Amino acid sequence: MARILVMDDDSQIRGLVRTILEGDGHQVMEAQDGVEGLRQFQDEPSDLVVTNVFMPEQDGLEAIKALRAIVPDLPIIAMSGGAFGGKVESSGVLGTASRLGASCTFQKPFDAPTFAGAVRDLLGPS
Repeated sequence: MARILVMDDDSQIRGLVRTILEGDGHQVMEAQDGVEGLRQFQDEPSDLVVTNVFMPEQDGLEAIKALRAIVPDLPIIAMSGGAFGGKVESSGVLGTASRLGASCTFQKPFDAPTFAGAVRDLLGPS
């Protein structure tokens, strides 16, 4: 199936997303922030990227902008769970991710079947 890069500073979320994606037969790579993720993407491009919005080093919004500059039509899923470093997320941060180029967004926690369906929709027919 597809090669998917998951960027999230929370190893439990990366594990959950990995389980969902591997359950659909995808190959999953993981990165704990945008810097590591972009390095991995440049070394081995992915068919789809899943990124958390709030991460240390480089956040998901910066990663989305950088990925769009490399591959303008890359499917990107942005997700967010609320806060980072005492900064409370407003409902607008996922809207910002969409305006920067995220193909779709998810608020954590999310429904696994809905998430898997969005990935299938973004990747299109096999």
